[in-house]
Amino acid sequence: TTSESITRELSLHAGEGMLLLLDMDNLKSINDTLGHPIGDRAILLLSNLMREIFTDAPVIGRIGGDEFMVFLSKPRSREVVLAQIRQLQARLNEVMKNDLPAKLTLHCSVGAAYARPGDDYASLYSRTDVALYHVKRHGKDGYCFFEDIA
Repeated sequence: TTSESITRELSLHAGEGMLLLLDMDNLKSINDTLGHPIGDRAILLLSNLMREIFTDAPVIGRIGGDEFMVFLSKPRSREVVLAQIRQLQARLNEVMKNDLPAKLTLHCSVGAAYARPGDDYASLYSRTDVALYHVKRHGKDGYCFFEDIA
């Protein structure tokens, strides 16, 4: 459903969008040590934060166990998106400390890429995934725009 929604948005806003790929860095260890109910609560808290921060995003979806996407059809500016990413990362750990029974450290890594004219979902996703794994290889708990490593 998420990929279909992004495909639709790309057809409506050719070359104007931006895709964010978010990965919860420590979810597996939380599930393994504290149990899946706590991990599920962490997923719900991240989902709520994404909806709260990316209010103008037409698509927010979970695409796997610990991966999420946000599609911005008309991102206001790189600086605004960067501020939203930083806000999400800062608030995520704070929310975890306040809302979960154990003292958790949970961070997320974020890859981002601008849509180009003619992009389909697969090509945009591929660039975003490269940016995400650039973050993961360099210590996690960060962000990277594909355009900065291309």
